[in-house]
Amino acid sequence: MANDSSDPLIRFLLGLIIADEERHHELTGRMISKLKDELSSSRPANPRRRDEKADPLLRSVVLFVAAERSAIQEYEKLKKESKGLARDVFTLLYTTMIHDSHKHVGILEFLRDRLIQNRKPSKTN
Repeated sequence: MANDSSDPLIRFLLGLIIADEERHHELTGRMISKLKDELSSSRPANPRRRDEKADPLLRSVVLFVAAERSAIQEYEKLKKESKGLARDVFTLLYTTMIHDSHKHVGILEFLRDRLIQNRKPSKTN
């Protein structure tokens, strides 16, 4: 359907949706495979391992959350500035980018919380 349109904007926007849906299907398949592996394995599904690289990774994740939040603010400004222009598609694209950034913040906050939970206990010797 996307390739049948003579309008390049329609092809572009439908291509974005198709790419997202392909990623969703791939992710769902990987999730199902992971669940099957865990169900067939005798080991616990969620082993808690202490990660020696957790602290630098945690610092990076915290920085990424801040960067995503900053991007959301910038996209909001750009979205407002693009309203009323002949290119309403910019407003649409900024809206989707804001949505994606909120999704990224949610994922990063989950990772941050998991890293905090799995931190090595500090030695007080």
